[in-house]
Amino acid sequence: PATVAFVVPAFEARRAAAIAARAAAEVPPALHTWEEDGSAFDVVRGLLGRAFIHTGLDQPSVGLRAVDGTFLVAELRAVKSAAEVSLLRHASVATKAAVAAVARSVSAGMTEAAVGAMVRGALRAAGLGDPWALVLFDQDAAFPHGTEGGEDGGDGGGEVARLRDDGSVVLIDAGGDVHGYQSDVTRTFWFAGGARRGGGAGGGAGSVAAIAAAAAADGAGGAKCGAVDAAARDEIARRGYGPGYRYFTHRLGHGIGLDGHEPPYMTRGAERLVAAGNAFTVEPGVYVAGEFGVRIEDMVVVVDEEEEGEGGTVRRSVVVLGAESKSIDDPFDGHL
Repeated sequence: PATVAFVVPAFEARRAAAIAARAAAEVPPALHTWEEDGSAFDVVRGLLGRAFIHTGLDQPSVGLRAVDGTFLVAELRAVKSAAEVSLLRHASVATKAAVAAVARSVSAGMTEAAVGAMVRGALRAAGLGDPWALVLFDQDAAFPHGTEGGEDGGDGGGEVARLRDDGSVVLIDAGGDVHGYQSDVTRTFWFAGGARRGGGAGGGAGSVAAIAAAAAADGAGGAKCGAVDAAARDEIARRGYGPGYRYFTHRLGHGIGLDGHEPPYMTRGAERLVAAGNAFTVEPGVYVAGEFGVRIEDMVVVVDEEEEGEGGTVRRSVVVLGAESKSIDDPFDGHL
């Protein structure tokens, strides 16, 4: 008879069991665990019996061959159903509302860690599970995910940087899940005149805000993922923040669903075609070392709609899940 085995860390056993139970699979999987000081490969070796495993599972075994089965489910997961899109939309809208609510409540002297705690609390209040937040002020935001020295060991930000009376640039990257489907949203805003103190930040933020939604539309016609990234990167460069990765230091976006990062990836040179049902993030950014960082991130889904009339032509569009941040001076319009 067919058997299915889940090999998971011991601390994830309860979560894995719950996921397996919800799946109600015809062949219930058996859970096999390893402790932090153990080896997953030892567990797998025992399950495979006579298989020889060397450096993971990438070497031929004695009489057996290990094959990566990711592709079997990756393509299925990359195309979201209407129900999945609905869950992603709820997660995105709730996250945007939580971040907007916190932005209205911060005050001078607060640390990144304190604001991060507020964001996580707001996400929980909005009904999101496993909330997380990255909060960065001013020059800390010049590093897309912060700096080791500036963080407190958690994902909320550090205890050193504080909101300034004369103004700060504030970047909040946050998310959580709705029934397992993830959100990932970033908003950048000025606190107490941060745009004036930030100098060039104003121009950089304006560039990012202007293309955040438009970049995704380049994928509507079935473009390659790499072309979508290139469109955003070229536009940022045209506005004075180029070339290449000089100021926009990371890829444009990543797929999102049951995992926070999954295919498709909007990465320079990627040959994969954007397809109907793909859900991904669009997160252009401008990062100027020692000065500021700006990122605006939205979740989008690619939709095919059949137009009325003869011929049955299909119109493809990219829909932003929730309100857009169209102006850096009023980034939360429609969020609450």
